[in-house]
Amino acid sequence: MSGHARSGSLSSLRHANVSQVLSVLQRFGGMTQIELADATNLSTATISSIVRELTEKGKVETQSVSRNGRHALYVSLAQQGGIVAGISIGRLDLCIILGDSSGEILCAKQMPLPPRHQPDTTVIRALELLREMLDLVGFPITQLKQITLALPAPIDLLGNIAVPEVMPGWDCGEVANRFERGTGVRPVIENDANMACLSQMRDSELNKQDIVYVHADYEIGGAIYIAGKIYRGCSGLAGEIGHVQVDANGAVCTCGRRGCLNTVASAAHLTSLLRPSRGEMSLRDIVSEAKHGDLVCMRLIEDAAVQVALAVEPTIASVDPGAIVVGGKLAQAGDGFLVAFSQALNKVMFPVMANRSIVLGQHGDDAVARGAMLSAANRIIMGN
Repeated sequence: MSGHARSGSLSSLRHANVSQVLSVLQRFGGMTQIELADATNLSTATISSIVRELTEKGKVETQSVSRNGRHALYVSLAQQGGIVAGISIGRLDLCIILGDSSGEILCAKQMPLPPRHQPDTTVIRALELLREMLDLVGFPITQLKQITLALPAPIDLLGNIAVPEVMPGWDCGEVANRFERGTGVRPVIENDANMACLSQMRDSELNKQDIVYVHADYEIGGAIYIAGKIYRGCSGLAGEIGHVQVDANGAVCTCGRRGCLNTVASAAHLTSLLRPSRGEMSLRDIVSEAKHGDLVCMRLIEDAAVQVALAVEPTIASVDPGAIVVGGKLAQAGDGFLVAFSQALNKVMFPVMANRSIVLGQHGDDAVARGAMLSAANRIIMGN
């Protein structure tokens, strides 16, 4: 190997180790150098060198502490200044969360959106709400350093909607331009399920293991979290279970294919089944009625849970995660969804993988925007 190649390899390894240290500090909070070495599986000498480098760059702060009667060096992320925004534009709602550079929440607000809303009016609403929130926390817009925008659509590695038919009229480049003109900050555009998954990893025992996340919302999505990161795959669409085909002769999906999971488990499908007998009901109505014992609504949610379980099983079998997390508005039915999902999944799982930990996601309706805010904060921490 040439000296140049060896130097490049060492530089890449150093960069990866530094990124790992910063990521661990963001996920778990401050810790001693010895604890940091244990959490990253790096040597204490490597940790000491990285901490010294990051301290000089102003990325971390250190202080001497006493642990078990011994002196230790406590390491935590330094406040970088400025604030970040996580924006979730959903099918029927808008949620914005402002946070500081370490990912602590400063302010959160939601507002409803009309069905089939379009970017020209929705971005205006989002910018107005964002400015209102900045005024509320007392920051000028010039202090806004990063924005992550999450959309309910398959997003490729370039930040574009991979299947435009899923969100007609939404051009990610133009949407990003509108936000940049209104804030001076160009947003990074992400998939909603990936961001909801990311929100589960903060202040949770889950962040110590690999997970498969199921986003059972107005439509069904998914995410894969491996080795402390969202796994995106070659196209950026890893975990996109809503467009897994479950019926070759089924209804046509919004993506143009036939019989996707979304055609049998989305809010549009569930509400259409009730329309002849109940009239117009929202997904929230169905979930609420099910939680209050309505047998018809309970049946709809249980049937949807079974369909979701069968569709996500191949992903779970491939990843072999430590836990499966289920979130989103449909999952807010609680045991009504979770029990049916767990039973259906365990029936088809490889026996040694059955009875894996299946838990309800945290943060409710805020999960997507919270994850988006953490994603934005992470870019400041990593210096991106």
